Amino acid sequence: MLKKILKSLVILIVILVVLAFSYLYQKQEELIFHPTKLEQSHRFDFDIPFEERSFTTNDGVALNGVHFKVPEPKGLVFYLHGNSGSIQDYLGSAYAFTKEGYDVFIYDYRGFGKSEGEINGEKLLFKDNQFVYDTLLGEYAEKDIIVVGYSIGSGMAAKLASTNNPQQLFLLAPYHNFIALVKLWNKYTPTFLLKYRFETDQYLKGFKKPITIFHGEDDTLIPSNQSLQLKAIYPQKVQAIILPNQGHVGIEGNELFQTVIKDLLK
Repeated sequence: MLKKILKSLVILIVILVVLAFSYLYQKQEELIFHPTKLEQSHRFDFDIPFEERSFTTNDGVALNGVHFKVPEPKGLVFYLHGNSGSIQDYLGSAYAFTKEGYDVFIYDYRGFGKSEGEINGEKLLFKDNQFVYDTLLGEYAEKDIIVVGYSIGSGMAAKLASTNNPQQLFLLAPYHNFIALVKLWNKYTPTFLLKYRFETDQYLKGFKKPITIFHGEDDTLIPSNQSLQLKAIYPQKVQAIILPNQGHVGIEGNELFQTVIKDLLK
């Protein structure tokens, strides 16, 4: 009798674990990404000259972006944003780079802002990033393009730069790699279920141009030691700037950040 009870208990535990793992696998996009969705009729209102643009992928999904423009640009900043909000929340990023004479392009991932579709795995994100990047390569020489990635977008930016040849790569509040970060948040998370690995530490191997990292000293979401680990792996190619009294949000408004990029983009 006791054996039967124990066997039933083990079976029940196994079923519960399988159900929990299945739930985590199916729902991870909801746990990782927190988009703000905008109506298709939404009109952006920015005080920097801009053009709203749409890109239709090979599988028929329309991705929405905003192209901020300056007179006689030095080049283009291709900006991959964080895991929440929409383009509407990244005007400060556009300010930081347009005032240094660069056009800025920011697009919303699938399901963000006015972009259609849903995110389902990192390969799809990489494919979309490359598709939009390729389109803009028809308008700018690659030697004049700077790839910038913020927060979760830093891993995507590192991947994009590693498979292309832009002028520079800027990573803002990056992680060593996404799995390491998730384990830092919760060491019991079954990371083998993750569809998103974002192996920044590996992607940087393939990029030969200058890499500059900016990270807030007071960042409690992605601790600055994540950036220092990247610096330790690539001491010769990575410049890591730790910003005093800076948290995770608002890096582009930081005075030291602005001073450094003014020199890098002159």
